[in-house]
Amino acid sequence: MIYIFHIYHHTMNDFKFQKTNYPKIYNGCYWGHHSVNKDAYEPLEPIIINRNSFVETYNIKKSSEIPCSYQTIRKKFQLKDENGNMLNWYRDHTEYYKTNKKETICIFSQYVKDKDKKLLEANGYIEIAPMYDMGQNTYMKMVN
Repeated sequence: MIYIFHIYHHTMNDFKFQKTNYPKIYNGCYWGHHSVNKDAYEPLEPIIINRNSFVETYNIKKSSEIPCSYQTIRKKFQLKDENGNMLNWYRDHTEYYKTNKKETICIFSQYVKDKDKKLLEANGYIEIAPMYDMGQNTYMKMVN
């Protein structure tokens, strides 16, 4: 009996962060450490363009010191509804970045229902070009 083992070995250009113009910034985020081949069904180029544009538009200096393993956790946070009631809401694929002015920007990407888009916008989040997957909404907010 013959067994064939396939060992996956990462080469220098296997990770998504390495495909951007800003690998030092995206090396610290959850998205950046996905293998390029992992999501072969999805076009990578539009996301790379969006990520490069994000750095340039918002003068991003670096990713936050928050470890990427922490960023992967689906985080519960509170939003105020139109009546002022506090609602528990969850965000996924959360990333934090520092600007040249030392501001912190929080972004997250996930599927967002239409009713929740209005809630997010009323709480200071703005929708930006997709940065995780072309089928997911990406929202950002200055958090300090």
